[in-house]
Amino acid sequence: MGAVPLYAYLAGRLPRLRLITVVSLFFSVCLALFSMWARPGAPASLPVFGLHLDVGIVFFIWVGIFNLMITAQFWAFANDVYTVDEGKRLFPIVAFGASLGAVLARSSPAGWEGSASTGRSWPRASSSSSPSP
Repeated sequence: MGAVPLYAYLAGRLPRLRLITVVSLFFSVCLALFSMWARPGAPASLPVFGLHLDVGIVFFIWVGIFNLMITAQFWAFANDVYTVDEGKRLFPIVAFGASLGAVLARSSPAGWEGSASTGRSWPRASSSSSPSP
């Protein structure tokens, strides 16, 4: 896994705000590339080094790396910005907001089905093939 050593290398050589900008820009460009790769009519897999990589598998791995890197970057930035006393006062509020956001987001995805800009509907977790109301 080369992402962590590469991030450590960049963190040692770039100022904090420049590092955040570069990493966020990298992930934004990757997301745009995935958007083009997953559009209707695009090939479902691409040959890379003799392997046929499926967009779903590559995107799944990318999301895991994205979640790890962005979360670590946020907390490292917060650690650099706030003093110990400010952190003790503010970090629980941030953690509560993250938990509340997860609960609220979980309660509403039923309305998201079919809302993708590609015109494809989101896959369902149920084994039933009948449409939901």
